[in-house]
Amino acid sequence: MFLYRITGNIAWYGIILIAVQVFCYSILFYAFYTKWKLYSLPFFLGVLCSGLYITGLLQYTSTAALLAVTGYVVLLMLSDSRKKYGVFFLCELFAFLLRYQAMLMIQPLGLLTFLGIEYAKKDLVLRDI
Repeated sequence: MFLYRITGNIAWYGIILIAVQVFCYSILFYAFYTKWKLYSLPFFLGVLCSGLYITGLLQYTSTAALLAVTGYVVLLMLSDSRKKYGVFFLCELFAFLLRYQAMLMIQPLGLLTFLGIEYAKKDLVLRDI
């Protein structure tokens, strides 16, 4: 890695993994806050407390899984816009580049959840007609 050529005394990989997790938690908080303003803070504090455990056991696998889950949360919770697809794609791409096995482990559950919610939205729209 290029940063280790500058100085090898700093744990660059650990810093990058922590930065990615902070990025994921900020996106998760933003997605929950835009969807449920009143309930977002208690829910996010619970997620953050469980996330401290994940951060304490800092691994590429847990960070890649968190990135993949964050991508699906953004896709499911944010309003229809082109930005959410870009954030979803970037989260999934970085999760794949970090540890593709963990990213692929999340894909079936995320895809089934996304399809189920989209089907429910379409079914509700058809019932209103």
